[in-house]
Amino acid sequence: MLACRDKAKAIPAPPYWTWKQLTDEFPKRKQPDLKASYPKAYERYLRLEEFGPINNKMVRDIELSDLEKVRDAIHINHAPSTVNRALRQSKEMLTWAWKNKATASGLDKLLYKWWDRWSYEYKAKKRTRTPTIEEIARTLVVAERFRHLADGEHETYPGTLGALWAVALTGQRTGALMQLRTDRLFRADKAYRKLKAWKIANWTTEEMKGGRDGGRPHSLPLPPEALRILNQYHKEAGGDSPWMFPARRADQHVSKSALNQLIYRLQGRVYDHTVRQKAQRKGKPGPKPRPLKVRPNLFERFGIRPWTPHDCRRTITTYLEDRRLGGAASAILGHKQPNSDSSREERERLAPVTEQHYNNSQRIRLKADGMALWVTRLS
Repeated sequence: MLACRDKAKAIPAPPYWTWKQLTDEFPKRKQPDLKASYPKAYERYLRLEEFGPINNKMVRDIELSDLEKVRDAIHINHAPSTVNRALRQSKEMLTWAWKNKATASGLDKLLYKWWDRWSYEYKAKKRTRTPTIEEIARTLVVAERFRHLADGEHETYPGTLGALWAVALTGQRTGALMQLRTDRLFRADKAYRKLKAWKIANWTTEEMKGGRDGGRPHSLPLPPEALRILNQYHKEAGGDSPWMFPARRADQHVSKSALNQLIYRLQGRVYDHTVRQKAQRKGKPGPKPRPLKVRPNLFERFGIRPWTPHDCRRTITTYLEDRRLGGAASAILGHKQPNSDSSREERERLAPVTEQHYNNSQRIRLKADGMALWVTRLS
């Protein structure tokens, strides 16, 4: 009996988690709280190569100096926003382990969260770029005219051109806009007789940007002029895709990155993946400049200042505010209404897709006033 007791005491305790094991466990817990399209993007910041030196180190043995070395390495190789995101998510992960998996992570003896001292001086830059209407229109013309930018490369696909037009015409966030399906364009109800030839695009809660309060369904009336342009590019891409902005594979939609790459290419910014990056040299820290293929800067040639899809939102807001339609701009862009009724928002979330665009809270008439003015001016 005594021998059995001594043998039991001799059995080693189960091993504590390493940093890598923690980064494998935490996303499983976090995933239900994230939008369906976001888990991979979220995990990317927790799995940056710069975490390599501590991946096999037990969480309980990691010190502040280890994390500061990781932070400094990320700072050298990535943008400040990436450093900030990596630290924020890692600290959230450590806090989760300390509160919920203290024994497995080896943090059960800790009385306070020492990793709160792990910080990074970061202040998000306020975005102020606002392209003029002429610059947006000129970009659309240039993108159409210069579909073939280089020998040996694909021409710009019609679905991508349609997506660029959609950004300019609607100002919607690209994450949701690219997911628009053809069967989510509804004819206006009898209540909107003045919108007889219009269609109303609809996005669900899950497709819209969540923010702190979660996403809200969004509907947007599209005038005939806009529909004609978008349908033209959809037809040119084959016309049989369920997505309004089809990729080269009809069962897939254009991605945010594909749209961004189009704008970069028009600015002559093309990364050459065929050129190998030089390894770090002793005494020469810091990232090596990415080799670029030589491309003409069409923005510069045609007098267009650099802009991104998100910048269109500011242009639309400014244009409509100048015409006393600031409320329409806010509604079109899906901004949360001030003093919103939470019970009403909950009813919106639960409404069937086919009914969401009939809901009075969607302010269809107000949106239509703004869309009519903006689309006419741009097209």
